[in-house]
Amino acid sequence: SIACRLRSLRASLEPCDSSSRQRAPMGASDLRGVTNDAFSAYYKQQLGLTDQEWSALEACLRSPLPVTWRFSGNDERAISLRASMEQSLLPLLNEQPTSLPWYPDRLGWQFGVSRAWLRGKDRPGEGPEGPEAAAAAAPRSTSIKAFHAWLLRESSLGNLQRQEAVSMVPPLLLDVRPGMAVLDMCASPGSKAQQILEMLAAPARIVNTDAAARAPVRSLDEARGLLVANDADVKRCQLLASRAARLHSPSLVVTSHDARLFPEAVGEGAAAAPLLFDRVLCDVPCSGDGTLRKNPVIWRRWTAGAGNMLHSLQVEIGCKGV
Repeated sequence: SIACRLRSLRASLEPCDSSSRQRAPMGASDLRGVTNDAFSAYYKQQLGLTDQEWSALEACLRSPLPVTWRFSGNDERAISLRASMEQSLLPLLNEQPTSLPWYPDRLGWQFGVSRAWLRGKDRPGEGPEGPEAAAAAAPRSTSIKAFHAWLLRESSLGNLQRQEAVSMVPPLLLDVRPGMAVLDMCASPGSKAQQILEMLAAPARIVNTDAAARAPVRSLDEARGLLVANDADVKRCQLLASRAARLHSPSLVVTSHDARLFPEAVGEGAAAAPLLFDRVLCDVPCSGDGTLRKNPVIWRRWTAGAGNMLHSLQVEIGCKGV
């Protein structure tokens, strides 16, 4: 089963010898300095990169992942909350968050510090770079603490989502629109599923800028369409449902099924009708190599077999989605 194969993958990433188990724990900054020649050789060849291109990519992979978030939905409430942040909070900060240039309506944001630094861990290499680096070595300022508290509060209320920038991209590429039926085959923990639910409730894109021609903004309570969010792990489905519950959307159906065997029809015999969707999101289980920036322990534990053992599973799920 998918769950069994993922457990095997996690076991393969654990240290297997007694000397590894007795090794003193390493901090994130130390782990980012670990060399893994097998990793470098494998991906340099796979991606066909020059030495200069690989050096630039590796430097990025060894840097902490910045804090990112997006405002829930794209209605008047989201735009108003963004404006409030820009007017009341950002002027107080020395290190300035910036909007993601590719996210619509400036509702996706990035802060160039790690989550550990924002929480006050103050580890070397976790804070801002350049002229702001000296400030990062000092205890968090009152304004940073207030900004962190604001992020936590608005996130708990469902007004914004703490979501990685790379996770925001697939729903945008799907171009989900109200009224569509969407299948998320491997949905947990649910960040992309929540984003899709918001897009199902979004107003149609405004072509005519005349205020009189603007379509009324719909709330999640007026959502149209359907999202079937599936995951093979029941416990992960519970997490997904818990996170999505904050949106109070009637468009969500959560299922727990092996994605490779997801039903293609509804009903039985001659009465069976094809189960078709307007959009299918297939974010298959993976080895997590791309999470190095937030999980630097991979530098020490990576082997080529960890990813290769999932290849057949990924292909089967992908083919089912198509």
